[in-house]
Amino acid sequence: MDYLSIFAASFVSATLFPTASEILLLKMAMAGHSDILLLLIFASFGNILGSVVNWILGFFFSQLTNKRWF
Repeated sequence: MDYLSIFAASFVSATLFPTASEILLLKMAMAGHSDILLLLIFASFGNILGSVVNWILGFFFSQLTNKRWF
């Protein structure tokens, strides 16, 4: 459950809602219940996937700039 929550927090942090996923990562790492390497891997994948979603949104929304309603 820790890995899913750090993934979700990193994903949300990398997309439209700026949050501080690093604080959650630090808290989980200091608690010692989870493997630090796996926490870093899941946080990295969440950030990368969030960045890819932002790129895709920007790509498709940039094609709408010529529309009058946009």
